[in-house]
Amino acid sequence: MRLMTLVLTGALATLSWPMLAQAAPPQNAQALQALSIADALRLAEAAHPALRSKQAQLAAAEGARTDASGLLYNNPQLSMDRTRRDVPQTGQPTERRREWSTGISQTLEIAGQHGYRREAAESGLVALRDEIEEVRRQVRVETAQQFYRVLTLQQRIAIEEQALSLFESTAAAVQKRRVAGEDTKLDANVAAVEAERARNQLAQANEQLLDARNELSAKLQLSSERLPQA
Repeated sequence: MRLMTLVLTGALATLSWPMLAQAAPPQNAQALQALSIADALRLAEAAHPALRSKQAQLAAAEGARTDASGLLYNNPQLSMDRTRRDVPQTGQPTERRREWSTGISQTLEIAGQHGYRREAAESGLVALRDEIEEVRRQVRVETAQQFYRVLTLQQRIAIEEQALSLFESTAAAVQKRRVAGEDTKLDANVAAVEAERARNQLAQANEQLLDARNELSAKLQLSSERLPQA
């Protein structure tokens, strides 16, 4: 009963300190880069190849719409011709004359072709913008999920650290009471097992956090020397 009382007291004390989950130092020895959710979303959008490709296509689609909106879609064509001909003269030598001619032509659209082309360009632009927005939403959802997984594991590790500290202090206290004859050897062994279990849970959480940080870092294309800290 004494052991259970000490363990329950330690667990309740740990759960009553939620701010420690945010203030706890990172367990990873590698350098960390602090990121907010807004930073993560911005970096993810800038790094996503499909989104960047769609955004590059957007400029071309906007240019096509601008061209389609012009009054004259086809450029005017300028032509020039130069000829030489000989003109016979009565009683005189043949006269050689040079003649020049220039012209300009313009292709005109009829039967509503201009309107159809403009509508097609506008529809293509709207569809491309919808595709960009869909890709952006997907990127933001995936990034947010990975970001909050990192944040959750950071908070879990902070709690696990406090729990381990309390379990170790409990085991030490039970061991002293066993030496004093107030607790049994079984109580001391159980307390030691609980402390070791807490230690293993903390190590497992640290491994999960490292994996989650690596995944988020790859998503944001961060430097391999710095992992994100949510």
